[in-house]
Amino acid sequence: MNKILVFQLTHKRVILLCSVAITLIFAFLFAREMSNGQEYLHTYQTTLTKAIANENKEKMKGPWLERYQYEQAQLKDGASAYANAYLSSLKNSKNSGPGTSNRSFGTLATGTTVSGPVFSQTELTNSVQELTIVTEKRLIPFFPARQLRDELTPERYSGDPDQYASIARTAGARFYTNGWYFIGHMLRNNWLLPLILVIILFYGTAFASELNQAHRHLSLLTVNGVDPHRLWLSRFALGVLTTAAAVLVPVGLFLAGSLLFSPAGSLQYPILLWHIDGSETFITLAAFLGRGALLLFLVIMLGFAVDMLWSVLTRNALLAAVLTALTAGLGFFIQRTPWLPFPYLNVGAVSNGFALYRMGSGSFAQAVLVLTLWSIVLLAGALGLLQRNRRYGYDFRN
Repeated sequence: MNKILVFQLTHKRVILLCSVAITLIFAFLFAREMSNGQEYLHTYQTTLTKAIANENKEKMKGPWLERYQYEQAQLKDGASAYANAYLSSLKNSKNSGPGTSNRSFGTLATGTTVSGPVFSQTELTNSVQELTIVTEKRLIPFFPARQLRDELTPERYSGDPDQYASIARTAGARFYTNGWYFIGHMLRNNWLLPLILVIILFYGTAFASELNQAHRHLSLLTVNGVDPHRLWLSRFALGVLTTAAAVLVPVGLFLAGSLLFSPAGSLQYPILLWHIDGSETFITLAAFLGRGALLLFLVIMLGFAVDMLWSVLTRNALLAAVLTALTAGLGFFIQRTPWLPFPYLNVGAVSNGFALYRMGSGSFAQAVLVLTLWSIVLLAGALGLLQRNRRYGYDFRN
């Protein structure tokens, strides 16, 4: 039976095509990220050079010239040297203002002005804490180092709205040019979810097709004594595992390929974690990725359970796929009901706690529990309907 199921699920080459597509998407986005990083670095170095030239032209030998020259030298020394100098500059800005030391960056790179931080004191403090961990543990930093902005940055910003985009890019631009950092970036932005939904919709057609009068490919198995519930559970499990593989394999290939262009980064890198009361701490990138991987697996389970239920109710592959997609889309409008699975589909925001903070309740353990229970309930509902309706094509009599 399992060999037949494997053949049915792979003969369309969906798993292979999706894995190739995900790998190519990873490669394209990573190449664009590296290109954007290099473009930003070149532009910023040019800005410093022009600032130094203007200071020399005006014969201004004061502290600003020394700061521009100091920052330019640190840029040339590489990521680690620049991160250490950037941290020192942030501390100077946080404690005494930007004008206290010639060995500080004298531009908006630190996200501070004479009147204080450009964004918020919270983000400045978090940036100092993050870079302190990075420098003390000698982790691979982002290059160039910039302030750690969080999800509330636009709401906290109180400056000129017309200048926000420019300031945010100068003081808070980050370029994920290391393999693990890029995977974390993709997870936080939920770029994998649409691809997973596409795979579920393709695979889900097998459920409805099996209930269609004209496409009973596995009827022979049930006639020969194979338990239909076992048959559908096997199909469900195989769909979940192959979909997980369709994501996991491209991640591994991407990480291996990224080593040709840059180090993989550190799994110990600090990632901002939100708490219900609005406070923020840090967890490691490894913990963040582990949380995200578990949630993605549970979301895959939930997706197949939803598709199976709609397949039983409609017995039409296209209609079941449309209803599954609409169910997923409903999640965008129901984000603050903790006993429903929809708030937890935002895997990135649940993994770093921001979705829970926005809801005002819940925990990561609760997210896992809710997704698991809903998957079980929907799966049980689908199997119960199969048991109740013999006209769907199976004989459930002993």
